Amino acid sequence: MDDPLRPFTRSDAGEAQLREAAERLGPVAEPPSFWSAIANDPSRPGAHRALAVEQLVRRHVHPGGTTLGELAAMLDGAAWLGGGDLTIVRALAGKVPVSWSLDDTVAAVALPGGRRVLYLAVAGRFGAAEIAAALHGKSRDPRVLSAVIREAACVPTG
Repeated sequence: MDDPLRPFTRSDAGEAQLREAAERLGPVAEPPSFWSAIANDPSRPGAHRALAVEQLVRRHVHPGGTTLGELAAMLDGAAWLGGGDLTIVRALAGKVPVSWSLDDTVAAVALPGGRRVLYLAVAGRFGAAEIAAALHGKSRDPRVLSAVIREAACVPTG
């Protein structure tokens, strides 16, 4: 039987091929490190890295149960996350693909390649620097690390 993750190990695979392979993935059997290794590999195309972050979140983050600290551990340093890649959504100026309340923080994270955005709705009020530090694995603030991810969604930009 073919390994369903095999296409993702090929750096020459096309984005369409990988998206198609992602649609065919069965139950979660791989560790988050499979996806974080791809996402953190600067030699991989941006589309591959973005898809890896998207699959890691889709397959390993459990809304209402996963904390920022747990996501940070899965992201293994988030080497792909640059300084200006994370912004806090402060006003509704368009459609935000996650539910949230005034007690939550919604972070919009630009994924590698610049064509997709990861939205995280996090329980509690935080700044961009606090969430970025947590995702990079550099935060030691228990309030931030224990914040629960209420919802996550990856969408195309624009």
